Amino acid sequence: MQTETNTGSQQKASAGKIFAMAVTYCLGVFNDNYFKQAALLLAVTTGISHLQGPATVLFSLPFILCSSYAGWVADRFAKRNVVRFSKGLEVIAMLIGATGILLMNWSCILAMIFLMSLQSTFFSPALNASIPELFAEEQVAKANGFLKLVTTLSILLGIALAGISLYSKEAAGVRRPFPWWGPVSSLKDARDLFADHKLRKAILANTIFYFLASTAVLTINLMGIKQLGFSQSLTSLLSVCLMLGISVGAVLVSRFFTVKQWDRFLFTGILGMAMGLFLAAFTIFVPVTFQKIWVISGLTLAGFAGGVFLIPITSFLQIYPQRSEKGRVLGTTNFCGFIGIPGNAGLMLCRSSFTRTHHTHFHRITPALCSALSALPGYCERT
Repeated sequence: MQTETNTGSQQKASAGKIFAMAVTYCLGVFNDNYFKQAALLLAVTTGISHLQGPATVLFSLPFILCSSYAGWVADRFAKRNVVRFSKGLEVIAMLIGATGILLMNWSCILAMIFLMSLQSTFFSPALNASIPELFAEEQVAKANGFLKLVTTLSILLGIALAGISLYSKEAAGVRRPFPWWGPVSSLKDARDLFADHKLRKAILANTIFYFLASTAVLTINLMGIKQLGFSQSLTSLLSVCLMLGISVGAVLVSRFFTVKQWDRFLFTGILGMAMGLFLAAFTIFVPVTFQKIWVISGLTLAGFAGGVFLIPITSFLQIYPQRSEKGRVLGTTNFCGFIGIPGNAGLMLCRSSFTRTHHTHFHRITPALCSALSALPGYCERT
């Protein structure tokens, strides 16, 4: 009887923890995606779509420059305090972003994107490193799946409302030296962590995912509005379908996750993403009558496969490192995941300089597709 009472109390405590984390995460991702999508749509519809590239660079810079600092802070200080600081920075960013959108001041809008990325850089390692401290190992994947579900719904809501509105435990006490050199320290951390083949595989897989995701995000708005002639609402729906697929894939794969076999879905995930992007890229060759369902199906498939691919990686990176190293590992993972995004944005800017129209979007998805396909052999052999 006493055991049943204790079990019930533990379940209530776990439910309270996951609820608090979900609310904190959801509010942040909603604000982030609403303002970011609104800014990108405004850039395309007002004829200054070239700002999508600089905006993406600004979004990536904090992850590149400050990931080592964020990992150190998550290991050195109480994670709850780091989360509180990040949420305070988020409020400041939202006020600046709201002012920028109301006044159509692009300096404020770009500042908002940079600040939101900066707060995410510090928020993510602190929150994610606390999950294995708050939940038993067998509950980590389920907690991640639930968080991915509710945060994805917040992302969907933020993206969708942007289109519609335009249209009508404590710190580990680590005494590791502070990483004064920023990105140089991140590179050194990556070199050290890559000596562990499991961490190397997980971090590289995470990097592939974010490269593919950034390519899709940079392409969807231009493809929908300029190439396919979709409305802003329908173009936002394309991103919604992508994120909805991620949500479903994340929840499904969380039911089968184990730490020992964390990598068994990598091949399936990367293959599914490649196929989904391939279908979306060929929308221009499909009769107009079927273009909507074709591109929606392709992006939904890519998103579903992305969820199947990402959640085991995220859960493994949270559980596998020593407690005193979790922040460092997660910060380095963010650094590696975002370092390729500015290059992706730079490629878009270079292509825009040499093309007069927006009718050649197929070549923008091609690098992502080739990247996915080239990664397949590496995941055919299990380690």
